[in-house]
Amino acid sequence: MPYGLGTRLGYTGTYDKMGHTGGAFTDFVALFYYPSLHLTIAVLTNAEPNNAPILAESIARVLLNVHHPQKVPLDAVEYVGNYRWGNHQIQYSIDSKEQLWEVIDYGSGLDSLSYYFIGDHSFHNSIYGSTLKFQVEGQVATKIISYSSGLFSDSEIAHRK
Repeated sequence: MPYGLGTRLGYTGTYDKMGHTGGAFTDFVALFYYPSLHLTIAVLTNAEPNNAPILAESIARVLLNVHHPQKVPLDAVEYVGNYRWGNHQIQYSIDSKEQLWEVIDYGSGLDSLSYYFIGDHSFHNSIYGSTLKFQVEGQVATKIISYSSGLFSDSEIAHRK
């Protein structure tokens, strides 16, 4: 099933989870289920900003004793380049501090975000709790899968142009 309540797959540390996030206006929810632990975490908020997924992930990390990803030295894979996500272009570059910069052209303006390398072809943004995992062929990244608070979002797969 490609989409539905609780059909997103993801992880917290080494623990697999299923879940869903969403909301509208000022009401937001995050629902995470860890099958191997029979553990469910549900967070409901009624205020801006939308921090329910970040709160749920923080609760899970405390309960499971999982630490936030740590920055490690960048490997030799070519992550820099232009990718396509639906109708949008995404450009990735790496600065002198080894931060990966993501710039998305939404047509109505640009949005940028920085990530740090955490190993295993993955970069993390601690402010939003999002992780980019690059799929690599040889030494070149070809595809990116985005995780938000550890949940996979199938709408956020970008391919190298």
